[in-house]
Amino acid sequence: MNERIKILIVEDSNLIRFKVKSIFEMFDVEVLELNNAEDLFQFSKLYQKVNLIILDINLPNLNGIEALEIMQQDKAWAHTPVIMLTSRADRNSVQKALKAGAIDFIRKPFTDNDVLERVKRILGALPLAGDNEDIWSFDEIEKQLTQELERAKRGNYSLSIIKISPSSVIENMSVLIDQIKVKEVITEELRRIDIAFISPNHNLVLFLPLTNTSGAAFVIEKISKKLEKKIETVTITYPDDSINMDEIMNKIRR
Repeated sequence: MNERIKILIVEDSNLIRFKVKSIFEMFDVEVLELNNAEDLFQFSKLYQKVNLIILDINLPNLNGIEALEIMQQDKAWAHTPVIMLTSRADRNSVQKALKAGAIDFIRKPFTDNDVLERVKRILGALPLAGDNEDIWSFDEIEKQLTQELERAKRGNYSLSIIKISPSSVIENMSVLIDQIKVKEVITEELRRIDIAFISPNHNLVLFLPLTNTSGAAFVIEKISKKLEKKIETVTITYPDDSINMDEIMNKIRR
């Protein structure tokens, strides 16, 4: 099992730390906090294990750029990406931060999307938290899929699985609420026996019992008309596609 992503926020403002931390509440991410850069080195063995550091430039005593310069002299920090937080809009400060080793920077005041888009560039799509009923873990997906396939085999009927790429239906993939809204819109076009959910890798997935290949194509067409856009999908139909459980799960995971 993969370890949880760890993000460290180094910022002396309690308000800004709280704001940044709250941005990641929808994701399965561990957020650590420091209000100064000195502790970054005092407890370096702990913080060298994080996946990303969001570091304020204007810190008391040891500022963010000075901290970066120290990190550059220690090979243990070599693979730790750093995003700088700055209230300074001048090009000189940004250039100093980038020269000192920062991967990117975020200017204050910032929006949730400002932070998420930059983090996504470095870490990729963040895994969603599993405490939302709209979001299913891969274990939950596999359990439900097993049940649906067993029913289809016993009843000798078709089962279609449709995976919808979020980038084709959502302009900003960083916003979970938009994904949930799209899922709710899609659900309105489905039957009661159909199941719709969001997977940990942000795909929208549909389980459609009693639905063959042509039926799945009809559902995709309905959804496209409802959303008023062409959607990117992967469709798997049992028994038309000779594919086993592991292969189906692999397609869902991608």
